[in-house]
Amino acid sequence: MKTKINIKTASIAIMILFASWAFTSYGQTPKKTEVKVMNKNMYIKEVYDYEKNPDEYIFKSKRPAVIDFYADWCGPCRRIAPIMDELSIKYKGKVDFYKVNVDFEKELASVHGVQSIPVVGFFPVNEGPQMVLGALPKDQYIKYIEEILIPKK
Repeated sequence: MKTKINIKTASIAIMILFASWAFTSYGQTPKKTEVKVMNKNMYIKEVYDYEKNPDEYIFKSKRPAVIDFYADWCGPCRRIAPIMDELSIKYKGKVDFYKVNVDFEKELASVHGVQSIPVVGFFPVNEGPQMVLGALPKDQYIKYIEEILIPKK
């Protein structure tokens, strides 16, 4: 008798867990983004090899880039993440978007003097990067992209 109750209770618990999982994932669409998570090796390969050229900034990519220096625990960082996702779609093919978790990539943060977050770096093709501290409204990021990375001629 006791075994039947335990099996029945376990079966009900499994059904409840499955139902709750099904309802929480129902209707959720995958997040659309072109933002790539960047580590040191990727940065050296695609942006700037500061180990090979420590005294001369040489941008390696063919397209300008936006790099969001963030941490998972940072509230303002979480607020700008959807903005970066949206802008990565808007400027797809014109500007590359990356994010660097400063908790895991301390050296990359140090290379750019990042001591507070969020910091968003704008990396034009033919000039040094410009870093902006703090969470800004979307229109301000658009202004920086349009003026620094893809200016009208």
